[in-house]
Amino acid sequence: MGIRLRVHDGEPIGLALRRFKKLLLQSGVTRAINIQANARHIPPTQERRKKQFKKRLKARQDTLNAQCAGVQPVASLKDAHARFKQKTGKR
Repeated sequence: MGIRLRVHDGEPIGLALRRFKKLLLQSGVTRAINIQANARHIPPTQERRKKQFKKRLKARQDTLNAQCAGVQPVASLKDAHARFKQKTGKR
């Protein structure tokens, strides 16, 4: 849906801009743009938490892989797999 604004002869630009803003608000174009912008925004705290979680998960996976390869000692591989699944919530 397009918005058209005809500027009259001798009309001040400030008044035309005011009318244009009013048309935008009535049509809901700015509301749709703001919703899309907010949907993509991730707060910095969430980004840091996600990064820390990925780092911990990778460390756990590396430990499990080392235990499976026999590099790192473990009581039993079955117990190691069970502990990994319990910590990460993966099945």
